[in-house]
Amino acid sequence: MKNKRLIIIVFTSLIILLLPLIAMQFTDEITWTLLDFVIAEILLLGTGLICEIAIRKIKKRRYRIAVCVALIVVILLIWAELAFGILELTFRILNQINYDKTENILDFSNHNGFES
Repeated sequence: MKNKRLIIIVFTSLIILLLPLIAMQFTDEITWTLLDFVIAEILLLGTGLICEIAIRKIKKRRYRIAVCVALIVVILLIWAELAFGILELTFRILNQINYDKTENILDFSNHNGFES
């Protein structure tokens, strides 16, 4: 049973990777390179294998589910960052907000007669 799950994990990750490969045949909007497929396979297979380890090692069912769900959320965030740069955009927005606050503080101090 344990080896059967490993085979299912490997084949499922490969089948998921067939989706962008097939889509690339029909549209120019999806352009994956070999490196994209390798990284996606590492993420998918790694997630499946770590969930399998959690299933084998963690005794309580509730904890197994929690670990696997947390892992899937982390992998989805990594995937979204690689695909869209979500975290980079978030950091740019936060840096801009901090820069604006600093600029306002400097402007405020100049209006109060303080010289810099």
